[in-house]
Amino acid sequence: MLASLETGFRGVSAGNIFHFSPLPLTNMHGARMSPQHASVPRHQELLFKFIEASVLSFAVLAAALFGASAVASQLGLGPLSRHMIEHMAVLGIATPLCAYALQSIPIVWSGARLVLAAICQIALLWIWHLPPVFSSASDSLLLHAVMGVSLYIAGVLFWSAVFSSTKANRWQSVMALLITGKLFCMFAVILVFSPRLLYDLGAHTHHSQGMGGIEDQQLAGLIMITVCPLTYVATGIVMAARWLLELEENDRHPAETAFDNRC
Repeated sequence: MLASLETGFRGVSAGNIFHFSPLPLTNMHGARMSPQHASVPRHQELLFKFIEASVLSFAVLAAALFGASAVASQLGLGPLSRHMIEHMAVLGIATPLCAYALQSIPIVWSGARLVLAAICQIALLWIWHLPPVFSSASDSLLLHAVMGVSLYIAGVLFWSAVFSSTKANRWQSVMALLITGKLFCMFAVILVFSPRLLYDLGAHTHHSQGMGGIEDQQLAGLIMITVCPLTYVATGIVMAARWLLELEENDRHPAETAFDNRC
């Protein structure tokens, strides 16, 4: 009897004891889920992504403002040129990078929302830079902060809509980029070629160690007209080339890409 028990125990190994096939974790739709996704609710996952993207966005914004301020101080720019280089650092560098960081959050951007974001950004830029409005914002710390925050939010929304475009509405993003860039450049041209001083920043010029008057205004326009083609127009050209390549690929494989065009 002892010999029989010894033979039986020899046939039992650790692998036989602990070998089991667990049931796969599934969600409410029956799709398999990894243990990490099963342990974290969907809303908490989105919250973590939003916090991570927000921290990265504010870090990029702070770095852009600090770098622009350092460059302006090093070059001895006037008040309007200093404002413009900080403004371009926010709208031309920080907002595209921040919008790209926010792409981890699934938000559906339709063509109508893209148009609305473009109109909002263009309108805010021109309204805030009307001579009476801009002069008031320069004299008030609160208005200046409101101007910066509103332009930053409008820029992030615009670039988020651009980066979220699908194959079906890629042309809308291209048109929005080109039109926005052209209108920004038009404002820069006005600053460069205006025969008179548009902004009365006498008090700020007095406290500034840099240039002032019409020279400061022309330099601000040159800064803007240099940065705009490097951001809006260049991105529009890249997206247009990508769109044309996608159209060519669709012509080569229409059956395979019919479903992707609807996504």
